[in-house]
Amino acid sequence: MKEDIFNVFPYSLQCFTAEAREGLNLPPEYVLSSILYAASTAIGNTHQVRVKNGWFEGTNLFIAIVGETGTSKSHAISLAIKPLLKKNQEFYNIYTEKLKEYERYSKSKDNEEETFIERPQLQQLIVDDATLEAIYRIHHNNPKGIGVYYDELIGWFHNMGKYNKGSDQEIWLKIWSRKPVIVNRVSSIPISLMSPHISVIGGIQTKLLGELFKDNRDRNGFLERILFVKPSNSAKGCFPENDMPLSVLENYSQLINRLLDLQLSSPDQISIQPFIIELSSQARQLYKEYFNRNAAIVNSRNTDEKLKGFYPKIDTYTIRFSLILQLLYWVCGEEGKERISLRAMEGAITLANYFIQNANSVIESLEQPGELTNEHRKMLAHELYLKDNMSLREIGNIVGLSHETIRSYVNRFANDS
Repeated sequence: MKEDIFNVFPYSLQCFTAEAREGLNLPPEYVLSSILYAASTAIGNTHQVRVKNGWFEGTNLFIAIVGETGTSKSHAISLAIKPLLKKNQEFYNIYTEKLKEYERYSKSKDNEEETFIERPQLQQLIVDDATLEAIYRIHHNNPKGIGVYYDELIGWFHNMGKYNKGSDQEIWLKIWSRKPVIVNRVSSIPISLMSPHISVIGGIQTKLLGELFKDNRDRNGFLERILFVKPSNSAKGCFPENDMPLSVLENYSQLINRLLDLQLSSPDQISIQPFIIELSSQARQLYKEYFNRNAAIVNSRNTDEKLKGFYPKIDTYTIRFSLILQLLYWVCGEEGKERISLRAMEGAITLANYFIQNANSVIESLEQPGELTNEHRKMLAHELYLKDNMSLREIGNIVGLSHETIRSYVNRFANDS
């Protein structure tokens, strides 16, 4: 029986999730994990937890929402990140106004050399389907942190290996660990990210899970850093009779906006000083017991070797979950944010156990793969062709068909339409 993650969230977000289920047929686990991502991105570098001296954790997450086509993976993410997308638009509006001012100044014959206006840079909060180099630059312009969203998560791995496969994976491992990254590119000046905060989310079809294990990801620790969301039942539902109340949507936006309003003490990557939250004595004791229990599981001969690598990462994620939950309790008016409470740590452990169970489910499903028919492969290829910027040859390598076969199928489908 999977952990019930519904009750670890504040009451307002439980209501939001329940209404999303009733009004939009969205699976609660999809919605709740998307809320975690939205909150993680909104908090960014503003807060950290001190676990021990030399060990601090933020809130960045890598999330993979697993399900078949038509199970509302993308819809759940879109619903949760709507306030972040609105913030993106606000950033863009500010940028266009500043750009107009800059261009007016540049064209003016009356300006003097001693007066200098720097060309404005566009800030972004949510990025979709971008290369790693583009992500660096966007984060550099928004040191608080950013979120990367892929409609199909396979696009993340495709972009990761497009130019220098091994190097990009190593950088993503550093980003997850929040280690400083200095990016050197031949075509541009170096970029330094002293405190990277990048969360990633996207959907992936069950049939494509095997792609995650390729390119050494199952051996270099990358796979273990992914939080899998895999509901026991995510079947497409019937058309819902009820509507999601506008008041519930507005309340959710206000809650996320409160997190978005949290500010950095410094506007640049060099001198970021987050607000440090301590663990309460009860939360520390509970986490210590959980950490030691996981250590015993990893050291046991009876634990599946493929699952052992997930436990050290889930220890880290548990602290990150506790910080996200504490700040969610705060914006919902249920608790303060001075310390990580026992409630937040209990909720974090519930989430951690849920994601470990999902990781085990993913591993089991890959050990007993279902056979794909050629027709299924063609349909999968067509979906990837429509959603991701991949060549037919690259899609063919994923689904196991020649690129000529895929081209023929795509053209025939277009003609039939």
